[in-house]
Amino acid sequence: MSVPRGVGRPVKEKSGQMKITRLLLAILLVNLCVVGNVIGATPADEAQALETVLKTLQYTFYSAATPPCTFFKPEVVTCDPASGLITKLNLSSMGLRGKLPPQIGTFKSLELLDLTTYNSSLGFPNQIVGPLPDELGNLAQLKYFNFSFNNINSDFPPCVLRLTNLIDLRIDNCNMTGQLPKEINRLKKLEHLFLGNNKMTGKFPETLGDLTSLKELTVWQNEFRDQIPESLGQLENLTYLNFHTCSMWGPLPESFGKLKKMQKLWLFRNDLTGRVPDTWRGLQSAVDLNIRQNSLSGTVPAFLPLLPNLKILDISQNKFDGPIPPTLNVSTNLLSSWNKLAKQNCDLSCNYFNGSFPVTIPSNVNVTGNCFTNSTKESDSCKRDLRCDQISRKYNDNGCAPCPSQQYMYDFIKCLCAPLDVKFGEGKKSFAIGAIVGIVAAFVALLLAIFALWRYKPSVFRDPFKKKDIDYGPWEIPSGVQKYSLAELAKATNNWSESNEIGQGGFGKVFHGVFEDGKMVAIKRASDSSTQGTSEFRNEVVLLSRLHHRHLVRLEGFCDDRGLQILVYEFMENGNLHDLLTGVKKGRDVPWYKRLEIAVGVAQGLDYLHTMADPPVIHRDIKPSNILLDSELVAKVADFGISKEKENIETHISTRPAGTAGYLDPEYFLRRHLTTASDVYAYGVCLLELITGQQSIDHMRLEEFNLIEWVKPRFKTGGVDAIVDTALGEDYDREVMKEMTEVALACSAFSKKDRITMKEVLNILGPRLANASALNAASISEKVKRLSTRDDPNTKLYNKHKEGSTSDLKVPLPDHTSTSSPATTTQFDLQILSPR
Repeated sequence: MSVPRGVGRPVKEKSGQMKITRLLLAILLVNLCVVGNVIGATPADEAQALETVLKTLQYTFYSAATPPCTFFKPEVVTCDPASGLITKLNLSSMGLRGKLPPQIGTFKSLELLDLTTYNSSLGFPNQIVGPLPDELGNLAQLKYFNFSFNNINSDFPPCVLRLTNLIDLRIDNCNMTGQLPKEINRLKKLEHLFLGNNKMTGKFPETLGDLTSLKELTVWQNEFRDQIPESLGQLENLTYLNFHTCSMWGPLPESFGKLKKMQKLWLFRNDLTGRVPDTWRGLQSAVDLNIRQNSLSGTVPAFLPLLPNLKILDISQNKFDGPIPPTLNVSTNLLSSWNKLAKQNCDLSCNYFNGSFPVTIPSNVNVTGNCFTNSTKESDSCKRDLRCDQISRKYNDNGCAPCPSQQYMYDFIKCLCAPLDVKFGEGKKSFAIGAIVGIVAAFVALLLAIFALWRYKPSVFRDPFKKKDIDYGPWEIPSGVQKYSLAELAKATNNWSESNEIGQGGFGKVFHGVFEDGKMVAIKRASDSSTQGTSEFRNEVVLLSRLHHRHLVRLEGFCDDRGLQILVYEFMENGNLHDLLTGVKKGRDVPWYKRLEIAVGVAQGLDYLHTMADPPVIHRDIKPSNILLDSELVAKVADFGISKEKENIETHISTRPAGTAGYLDPEYFLRRHLTTASDVYAYGVCLLELITGQQSIDHMRLEEFNLIEWVKPRFKTGGVDAIVDTALGEDYDREVMKEMTEVALACSAFSKKDRITMKEVLNILGPRLANASALNAASISEKVKRLSTRDDPNTKLYNKHKEGSTSDLKVPLPDHTSTSSPATTTQFDLQILSPR
């Protein structure tokens, strides 16, 4: 039977529509899967995850009830406007502590995660510990990850190797251990890799040369004990490479000549040997080239100082020999080269250059401490094993300089050395390893015998510093200062026991010492990083010996045995003002009168430094932790280890940067100059801390982190009651505290022109203290009575007040106050700061 015309067409159309529908559904499902995979969580899920992350890290101020991009400032949390998902988390310097929880892997759209703590001026340091959770590797969109200055305390985290979109990775200063994995080459998009100041060891991966997008690579201060891979010459975009202090050995890589964009190359303080490769003439963009403190030898190629963009060249403390490069000697008449060198800083010191000493050489080219024939004296600052008259006898037949300690020469053609425990294959001309092992074994036996003798010496005579006896020549020790021996100080500190350690500052560690006669002292031992030259240290001792004032911590003596730098100060029984105010010293309230007394004492000490010390001194780091308190709670300014005499007494300007965030003169950031007004600014901040009991920078004070800016509006609208320390209750003299606040704000004015001097501070606060009566002191007696022991200095003060003695209340202006300065007038109007 024939099918009617047109009957079959609807069936075909229906079938086609079904196919199209199925195709559209499939596309929709794929898109949903992709979107779901990218988003991974809703904004509400991310808010809950962020709350969990922060609470785990002991930050309890955030609740998921508030959207994170509403609660936090944009520089802390950034969200995508369309999806509401978090794209940036900047949690740096928020005082986070603990282990990063797995919920950190929730933020699938996250592009930036910053957990660093390098800038403590922005808040409290983070103290996040490792290992990092595996879920961190789920952040597939992450481009910037900064974990610097935390404590990862583990090997390189494997989860990071899954973050293949990373552009910037920073895990420096983290106590990271183990070997850098060869799989690091998975991170193909990396442009910045910072892994410095860790504890990584083992072979440095050649695969790092696959990361051709790298622009900055810094791995300084690790313990790789390996050769620098030639593969790094493939990093054609590299502009900065920092390999300093990594125990690297072997040659300077010839392939580095291919690094056409390299600007800053730091390879100093390693055990590199051999000569400067001729290929390095290709470093045409180099601006800063530092290869000092290695064992490089041979002559310096003439092209090196003439690299077209070079501004800093440091090849000091190596074993370079031969004549000075002709491009550095004016007698060669290379005038164009000479003009170029005048724009560089070039350090060739402490090598073995010989021949005639250059008659004329630019002041910015340092050639001291070499072996010139017409120079009779070597530099005392060059610390090296061989003198000029010894080095020539140590060269081998091929003209190679001797290897560093614990290395042997494996290539006599290129003068290359390797550690004793490293073996090379056949074809390399080297010492027989077996012979070396035999020699070492013999020495080990001798060392064991020496160690046995040393082991049973009394502990007080052991030397923890491992420094040699060095004779720096005689000098006149200033009167009134005791020169202590290292043995005396070791005995006083129980051989530098940790139980005697009472602090650590910029100068180094501080120990509590007790001499045989019972005298207690504070002993400040300079760290390696803060050690000065010997002459500078002696000058420091002379300067400190001249500073005598009731409100300055007194220098008792010093020790410079074996090149050490140790200062001995009087011991301050009650610690520092910071601990007293913040409650570290439990059970000790500070009444208003004592706060005024401390304020005046510190002002007297600073005024002495600024106007009467010879030479005048700018302290540079006034803060509560540098204000110490003796047994009677008398305040004394401390930490002159970072103080310096004024370099320019006429202008009262110093250019040496120093200070602590929260106390540093804001004008320093504009002009890079510190003056006596900088100390005044810091004093003003300390005075506000005395009044309010709060810290200069406090990120828990959410309404305003900065103390000055927190005080100003409250003092203006609510008076002193709105800012005074709640620990005082109602027990304080409002007029005195009001005047102290006005002085503090006048000291901490932004412009130094608007600040008063320390002498003006004394003119205002001195009479307040001097005119106080026993009646004033009685108002604080209830607080004083609560102190725990009858020998407490505040209790003694109370008893004297109770008996009617006012001797301790009379604090006259310092004896050194100039008679030309009026005692009752000031050069500014306090009324402008008063609350209305």
